[in-house]
Amino acid sequence: MKKILICLYFVSAVFGSNNIEIPTSDNSLKVSNNGIKRYVVDNSSYIGFKSHKFAFVGVEGYFKTFSGNLALNSDGSIASLDGEIIIKSVFSDDEERDAHLLEADFLDEAKYPKGFLQSKKIEVTDGKVHILCDLTLHGKTQEVPFTGVIGEKDGKLSLDLEAKIDIRDFEIQGSAIVSDSLSIILKTLWNEI
Repeated sequence: MKKILICLYFVSAVFGSNNIEIPTSDNSLKVSNNGIKRYVVDNSSYIGFKSHKFAFVGVEGYFKTFSGNLALNSDGSIASLDGEIIIKSVFSDDEERDAHLLEADFLDEAKYPKGFLQSKKIEVTDGKVHILCDLTLHGKTQEVPFTGVIGEKDGKLSLDLEAKIDIRDFEIQGSAIVSDSLSIILKTLWNEI
């Protein structure tokens, strides 16, 4: 019996299933979800960015259309995080700039209509959450370290993360008047499913 349980746990860990069947003493099966809680990102969340123009004027924007999933272990630690943005939903409060951000020298929305984020490694140190993610923009995937805090806001789980990227790492040409350094700012609320 112990060998069967160990085998089931191993298969579950390898293949990522959160539901496993555990044999009971009466030969029936009981389903366990290992205490994993699943969440979807709330549409009031902020998935944004900030860059500098002329090295001192800030340019900020965000994506209006996005989705995301978060899983917490039974101890409240983050098990996984993933997200998706719809590139054409970019908004920086300037129609001309927004149109330019969708062109080939920036996000190239015609060729790459979505951006993706997938957690790879998650640690908590000194009260801060550190999540190493694969970030895909402009058809290129790079490892990006995010740092932030997990908590509660308005009765919902909150996760605020920030990272800095160099747009050239994603083969984004950009503009001579806008910095290649970009801050990614995620201020998210989550609904349990």
